[in-house]
Amino acid sequence: MKFSNFLIGDFVSKINIASKGHLKSINVPNTVIICEIINILYKNGIISGFTFYNDNSEILVFLKYYNNNPVNFNLKLISKPSKRIY
Repeated sequence: MKFSNFLIGDFVSKINIASKGHLKSINVPNTVIICEIINILYKNGIISGFTFYNDNSEILVFLKYYNNNPVNFNLKLISKPSKRIY
């Protein structure tokens, strides 16, 4: 579980940093939990899309902007080792 929390925290940080830097896309490792989070973000219109590459070992996530502002608000990871919240 500790490894999973690291991946989620890294993913949230990458999205926040990329959106502040107005990057078009980021790449993240392909794991089950990251895929589920990406699907939720896509269904809610936070990201514009995603694709798998490098033999499905990584995911390229396309960020969404509206009027040159990132669509996502500052994502936060609220889960802690003592209190797991996803």
